[in-house]
Amino acid sequence: MIHSAIRFGAIVVLLTIIGGCTSPAPRMADTHYNIETSIPPIHYGTEATIQLTKLDMRGIQSSRALVIISDTDPIQLQERRGHYWHSAPALLLKRTISETLDSASHDIRFGTNVTMQDPDYTMDIDMRLFAFTPDVHATVEMGFVIRNQDGDIMLHDVLLKTASLDGASSLNGVHGLQSALAKALEALSARLACHVTSSKISTLSKC
Repeated sequence: MIHSAIRFGAIVVLLTIIGGCTSPAPRMADTHYNIETSIPPIHYGTEATIQLTKLDMRGIQSSRALVIISDTDPIQLQERRGHYWHSAPALLLKRTISETLDSASHDIRFGTNVTMQDPDYTMDIDMRLFAFTPDVHATVEMGFVIRNQDGDIMLHDVLLKTASLDGASSLNGVHGLQSALAKALEALSARLACHVTSSKISTLSKC
């Protein structure tokens, strides 16, 4: 009986040692996405400077998880876990929007409060919807306000753009969001160009 107990204890110790030497299964890497887009070149008719001062993005969409639209009446948003933006979406969008507009412009210079001082105009963006419906489309809804140095509103609008998806994967969703964002920025650029009169952004435009 004693010998059996000793043998059993030895087996337990041996199994413990072997188990301790076994390497744990490798952790599956998460996927982290960036946001990149571009729009066609444009002449605005002024060499003014516009600073993207604030980009507001709240609720579930402000987290790093991808967001899907699970229903539309009312709109229901869900996180898609396991796939993330590599940084807070508001930071990525602020950088991407300012760089995209600046790269496309032949005259107006766009920047942020990090890259630009004493701008002629400031722009605030309210990102209301930045999500996708798998297998259907991605949706970007954003409001923007442009003010002069006196704080007067020169131009404001709400833009809603969608882009069809080629599938239900997270990568399909990211591609769709980038395409929808590009459509929104192209529309913003067209509205801005239409409101430039005598080398200034004017409220007198009829467009």
